[in-house]
Amino acid sequence: MTKILSQYEIDQLLAAIDAGVSDDKSPVMEREGVLNHNIIYSLDELKELIVSKADAAIIHIIKRYMHKITTNKRLPGEIFRRYPKNINFAYIEFRSFLESNKFREYNIGVSNYGRIKINDIIEKQIEEKEGWFYIKTKDIHYPVWRFVAEVWCEFPYNDACGWQVHHISNDGNNNTPENLIWIKDTSHNLVPKHVTDKMPDFNFKTENNEEINRIINIINTSNFA
Repeated sequence: MTKILSQYEIDQLLAAIDAGVSDDKSPVMEREGVLNHNIIYSLDELKELIVSKADAAIIHIIKRYMHKITTNKRLPGEIFRRYPKNINFAYIEFRSFLESNKFREYNIGVSNYGRIKINDIIEKQIEEKEGWFYIKTKDIHYPVWRFVAEVWCEFPYNDACGWQVHHISNDGNNNTPENLIWIKDTSHNLVPKHVTDKMPDFNFKTENNEEINRIINIINTSNFA
């Protein structure tokens, strides 16, 4: 489900997140096995999402390879939002960094494509545990999917303790907001982490790694705006 808000409403929402404030009348995110998945855009952001059909096709192909896109240039349809001081949303161990003076030295931008900028430089994403990507600097060690979900996926409560961010496709390479959803720990434990007997295995072999790498190289060396 997608909601369209004005830029003012977006600014108010981010300000509330920054202050650790939530609406007491927020909707229940899990009810009778149904999960809410909200991504909020401003009207200005919607304008930035409009791309050509050719660009949209390329972006769709390489969504799960965004960790390899290192150009500092903004991709077609890419939007960066500033990572706020998510004291109540972040992992417990990350909150001490957010409350420290060190955090003020970092301007963290989070893309709707799952790319992370720190002080206007795209950060290299480090793969850990095969397929799960992290940002690692001198002061930061944090999952890419948490950065993205905390900025892009609506969470209406005032504390995320007891909640996880789940990859809907179970593909840790795809850290776009539409592939991420907030889910309670208890529910997260019930989601299969691997293919089950109920899931057909078609053994699709559609990826041409050489062609994918060629596209990635073109993007990283292109001079688009």
